[in-house]
Amino acid sequence: MVDSLSNSGHEQGLKDALRKCQLTCQTAHDTASLPVVLEFLSSNPSATVPIAVIRGDFLSLLSLLYSHATNLALSFKPPPTTAASIKCLNDIGNDVARFSNCATTVTASEHGSTLKKEFSWAVQEIIESIKALAEASPDDSSVEDRKLYLRRAGEVHAAIDKVRRNLPQDNYEAVQKRWKENSEALDDALGECKEMLEEEGDGNDDDLDDGWNDVLGTDSNAQKMSAEERERASKVHSLLRLMILLHKRFLSHHLVKLKQRIPTTEGYQIFDKMILLSSELAANMDDLVASLYSPQDIISLQSKTKPIMDIIHKFRIQVIRPVDSSDNSNASHQTAEQRENTTDAEKDRKWFETCFQQIERASQELKL
Repeated sequence: MVDSLSNSGHEQGLKDALRKCQLTCQTAHDTASLPVVLEFLSSNPSATVPIAVIRGDFLSLLSLLYSHATNLALSFKPPPTTAASIKCLNDIGNDVARFSNCATTVTASEHGSTLKKEFSWAVQEIIESIKALAEASPDDSSVEDRKLYLRRAGEVHAAIDKVRRNLPQDNYEAVQKRWKENSEALDDALGECKEMLEEEGDGNDDDLDDGWNDVLGTDSNAQKMSAEERERASKVHSLLRLMILLHKRFLSHHLVKLKQRIPTTEGYQIFDKMILLSSELAANMDDLVASLYSPQDIISLQSKTKPIMDIIHKFRIQVIRPVDSSDNSNASHQTAEQRENTTDAEKDRKWFETCFQQIERASQELKL
């Protein structure tokens, strides 16, 4: 009788620990998804913590959570060790709260909004996987269900390993990471446009329709591009190629040098503005390419082209600066390294100017 009551008490204790851990995970996840609230709660101008310290604490907590996930999975292994499971769940709940709180010390004003988002996304991804592990029941009867917690623990490990590999060192590295992702999106849009033109150039699709279009859900009667529409798509393809060149060069020859010559906090603000423009460019180009399928709507194409050129104009303002006459007047007093840097800067300025002119010309040729 005593053993029965003891077992019943342990089972209830495990259920309570599981619910508490799940609730803690949900609360931490919800908090991490509210960046404005996090900024307000964590802002303390008199106690700014260096990002290297925050990042170190963050990674240490990741190691603890990795270990907790392993121990919890082992405690769930049949026959489940209830006392060990309860301890693991309590440890997870405590460290999940610390983990989430650690991320709140990253602020947009001091560390950069792009880096803040990276920490927030990392917290959400990790906590989602931990919550899923806590929801895996060790008492399920089937072999497959009993192995569920092992798979969930593996997912926690994989999520933590991913964050460890990809967590940026600072805001510039976070911007660089996002910039490269946007470059890949632009490359995908270029590939879609190219594929569209190639398919339109191949008039043999109808010969291949032996009923599979109905099965796969494709439209064998999709309208082919007219000669005018195809020409317009070809011009968008040329425009997109120029924008991809500009986008990649902007990171390698402008933001890199900007990072070297301006204060950190000011640089973070500029980088955050530029990554927003980069993301807007990628999204708008994707929309424009999607609008090229026949039948094309001229009004729709116009509405999607204008914001793209507005973004390009903002890029131009950032990178094309008037040449300071004082630089030339003091040229005789410059060191060889300073003169070389000035020459490189002028080469970059000319390259960007030429690229912007070509983009403007290509946009005019669309004649929308």
